[in-house]
Amino acid sequence: LEWRYTYPLLEDAGLETWAVDILGWGFSNLETRPPCDIVSKREHLYQFWRSYIKRPMVLVGPSLGAAVAIDFAVNYPEAVSKLIFIGASVYAEGTKDMTRMPKFVPYAGVFVLKSLPLRLFATRLAFYKIPDGLFDWVQ
Repeated sequence: LEWRYTYPLLEDAGLETWAVDILGWGFSNLETRPPCDIVSKREHLYQFWRSYIKRPMVLVGPSLGAAVAIDFAVNYPEAVSKLIFIGASVYAEGTKDMTRMPKFVPYAGVFVLKSLPLRLFATRLAFYKIPDGLFDWVQ
């Protein structure tokens, strides 16, 4: 959903574009997903690349996706021609297997992050003026 406005612009510019939910993120089914450690994310992306793209790509990593992109490029340099980071965040070894935490913890976190007052407040902090289509921005 984050790319819903950008994706058509890239297509109109004649660029082949893929928007991939990294394993365990986006619309991944939390009930049936496999382990989502660093290696699993890298291998999932590599299998996608090997099956569909099959040539060096410009890999864009927004937020924590930047960490996945860096790890992927280091391990599969033949698959990446350039890296682009947007608001890069990175992770370090040591967080252990977060999939072992009780299910209510991530669901509670998502519930808080989905709250309309919090999203309105974050949107207000991010923009000098309230953007057109405010409620679309807070989704």
